[in-house]
Amino acid sequence: AIQFSLVFLVQEQALLISRLHCFCIPRKGLSYPDVFIKLRLLPERSQKLTTKVCRRNSSPNFRGEEFKFEGYPLVFLEKCSVSLQVYRHLFFRQEFVGECVFPLNNLASFTHLTTVVRDLRGRSFKTGPLSFKEIKQ
Repeated sequence: AIQFSLVFLVQEQALLISRLHCFCIPRKGLSYPDVFIKLRLLPERSQKLTTKVCRRNSSPNFRGEEFKFEGYPLVFLEKCSVSLQVYRHLFFRQEFVGECVFPLNNLASFTHLTTVVRDLRGRSFKTGPLSFKEIKQ
């Protein structure tokens, strides 16, 4: 599961996400995972924000970090979702753990800091190259 807080800052036209906390990230073998989170606005995907790596912790807490998606009007953001993808940091690669996609269609009601808890799920969109099947006629 993942917990985070969000608020829409009306004067700045920005979405602020903070107080990130993951729960029960599975261990690999005997070692605790090194975990980080990538945040993106969907369907845009142009701006990607990343937390620092939290070392050796199966319930990492990123409460000291804040992330702002700036310059987006409320009307635009209400058509978007925010994606929080959790990864294990391995020596020279990343391993996907899970994702939470939170729709922002009621963002106007988030004018005060609101805490949200959601389960992590599999990927909601493909990030790899497209594959084409040969069609026989």
